[in-house]
Amino acid sequence: MPTLAISVLMLGCEEPFDPNAPFREELVIYSILSDISDVQYLRAYRTYDAPSFDPFEHLTDNGISGATVIASVEQSQVQFRDTLITRKDTSRYQTPIVAYVADPFSIQRGKTYTLDILTSDGRFASTSVTVPGQASMNVTNPSSVQQPSPSIEKFIVVRAFVPATAEGFLIRFFVNYEVFINGSWTTRRGEIPYLVMLRGEEQTEVFLYPILSRVPDPIGGLSTIVFLFSTDAYQTMVGRLRAQAGGPVQFNSAVFLLTSVEQNLYRYYNIVNGFQDPNSIRLDEPDFTNFSNAAGVFGAFVQDSVSLSLPIGF
Repeated sequence: MPTLAISVLMLGCEEPFDPNAPFREELVIYSILSDISDVQYLRAYRTYDAPSFDPFEHLTDNGISGATVIASVEQSQVQFRDTLITRKDTSRYQTPIVAYVADPFSIQRGKTYTLDILTSDGRFASTSVTVPGQASMNVTNPSSVQQPSPSIEKFIVVRAFVPATAEGFLIRFFVNYEVFINGSWTTRRGEIPYLVMLRGEEQTEVFLYPILSRVPDPIGGLSTIVFLFSTDAYQTMVGRLRAQAGGPVQFNSAVFLLTSVEQNLYRYYNIVNGFQDPNSIRLDEPDFTNFSNAAGVFGAFVQDSVSLSLPIGF
């Protein structure tokens, strides 16, 4: 290599390498509206600059209190108020969680909500979300739920109709049952996988459960979804729940739960969970936010369910 080129390279390496980009404080906001309760929450934070390369050395939760938080829909407004939430895990942060709550606040399906936040130091952020509309669901072959027989029908067929305002969906299957322990009946619920597989030389049972998935393209304003639960997996899990109960068991009902998720929450979920490797740093994963002048997400989901009673002696 020519002497001049070597000199240029050496001069270019004199500036020390710093993996930290210049710090810029940002407002971060999270709020997920849902129709499963008439209480809605919001959390607001400021980003922080870690003292070194380890972010866990920062031991102060940068929650923001005293902000004005208003959700608007059509001609009505709901104001959130400051609150504190007990922190279950105090291994890093010792103080309660700083949050905002609106109670009562029941959301309406198909409506668009605007969220405005003004902090005490004058920072303003705004966004909106459209709540998914009304969905419906049915079990095509309910006899396979009430009297499962894999030799007759291999799958329980669930059909859902989801509006175009939803971008993601999740269908889950539960059984409600009671266990007689210490002289009284205790109510419990167990989730049913959609498939059970045998893996490895030891033929270990592996249970597969539904995950949040994208809604197919709608036709006439509705998307039709067909989801299958293996009757063999159903029988296997019911047997396991019975064996682990620790007392006499009476199964009462089967519940199919449909969760419809709008686009902001669905896209945020996909970015966060798109690459399932906690030990890798992905520079190609963009941050997601639907706020102006802030990071975070304002999303919404709604739930619909179908319940089938189970026969005595199930």
